[in-house]
Amino acid sequence: MEYFHIPELGIPSKMRKELGKSVSQKQLFNEYETNILPHQEEAKQQLINLIIEHQRAALVCFEADSHLCHRRTLIEHLEKERLLTKPVMHI
Repeated sequence: MEYFHIPELGIPSKMRKELGKSVSQKQLFNEYETNILPHQEEAKQQLINLIIEHQRAALVCFEADSHLCHRRTLIEHLEKERLLTKPVMHI
């Protein structure tokens, strides 16, 4: 297994700092999908190319629950854009 770090697909720490104070999880993920992901074409393509090349990939994060993590928003975004056509399993 190889590790590839693609920080552009994460949520910037300045956005996460307000989580729970003035920003809800839903607001944070909405802003991530609306304002961050559309500007990360190169990073999204890098991820898709890795999946194609290796036939599978594991997206990891500190958050254990995929419903509370940006990974789910990222996957849903890639599926909406029809960039991701492989089945996804959240474990």
